[in-house]
Amino acid sequence: MAGLVGSSASPISGIGIIAVILVSLLILVIGTADGLLDTPEGSKFAIALAIFTTSAVLAVATISNDNLQDLKTGWLVGATRGASRSRC
Repeated sequence: MAGLVGSSASPISGIGIIAVILVSLLILVIGTADGLLDTPEGSKFAIALAIFTTSAVLAVATISNDNLQDLKTGWLVGATRGASRSRC
């Protein structure tokens, strides 16, 4: 699933697809058990909850991916912690 949506090789697109499917299935199971999806308002609430939860998952995944890309770039160019400090 990595890099199938969009133009990057980042796994964020795959994580987004998997997250929205899993969250939607979880809400569907919980919603049918307690009657949440029986009304139109309940269905709209379930859709909004799935989108909100998936956006939180993607926000965390995006920040993590950005940090990992920065660390990978630093590793490839041979950056060290001491190289960024100026010597007086």
